[in-house]
Amino acid sequence: MEDTKYDYTGVDIASKLLKIAKEKHPDHNRVQHDMVGYVQEQESESVDIIICVASFHHIPDRETREYLLQQIYRILRYGGVMITVDRSRSYRMMRKYRKAIFHSALQSIISFGRHEYKTLTIPFHSN
Repeated sequence: MEDTKYDYTGVDIASKLLKIAKEKHPDHNRVQHDMVGYVQEQESESVDIIICVASFHHIPDRETREYLLQQIYRILRYGGVMITVDRSRSYRMMRKYRKAIFHSALQSIISFGRHEYKTLTIPFHSN
């Protein structure tokens, strides 16, 4: 099997996760930054592949998520690929965040639908 050469940059806001990544893969680049800020700083059509793992549910609102997707589209080269994996509304997740889910549904009712009931922000804790 031929070794494929690539430049990889891991971006995370959590310094502890970046430290673990450095220990496991010392040859790759790592940047401590928030997703939106990092993507904004990248040149147009400069990236072949973007992989987002467990990240979009940390983006606080729909407008910011849409803006992030526009910026990702901007920095992807023609034929580039974005892969994203996020939490689903699994039974485990529904039990763990039931208060936040209830609050989101209540906000939707109170705002007469202006607040999306499906928008659920899960707080990020780096410890």
